Amino acid sequence: MSIIKKIFIPTDFSESAQHAFDYGVALAREHAAALVIHHAYLTPVMALPDGVIAPPAADIAEGLARMAAGLERLQVQARERGVRHVETVLREGVAWRTIVDAAQALSCDMIIMGTHGRSGVTRFLLGSVAEKVIRKAHCPVLAVKSPAAVALAAAPSDTPADELC
Repeated sequence: MSIIKKIFIPTDFSESAQHAFDYGVALAREHAAALVIHHAYLTPVMALPDGVIAPPAADIAEGLARMAAGLERLQVQARERGVRHVETVLREGVAWRTIVDAAQALSCDMIIMGTHGRSGVTRFLLGSVAEKVIRKAHCPVLAVKSPAAVALAAAPSDTPADELC
């Protein structure tokens, strides 16, 4: 009997996320586990001294429809590869927090997510969603580097800041 019954795969639809998705689908198929494919988004707003301005409702609806269609494409791919139970979740909020909260609320046994391979000043300024999820998640997290991130990590660095982070 497998201890992996439900795998949570967050996606931002990047190459890195697709690579992690491929790992997750293979593992789900091997363990006959269910998959939850998750995407977090933030509605962009512009802060002004007198308040905030949000995009027009039609633009927000169009963006949500594109995100839902992306999740549906991944759901179809997973089913075509032999995963029987696949659900999708589209949530508004900060990525790392929605990932951790949704994975726990849905009783997932594992999170599999991509990393972007940021280092140095970029990582310091932007932070790392994967790092925060690893620290806060209630279950094991498999962080999968994309082939591009592996190649970047193997390249020699001229920037001393890269060695600090």
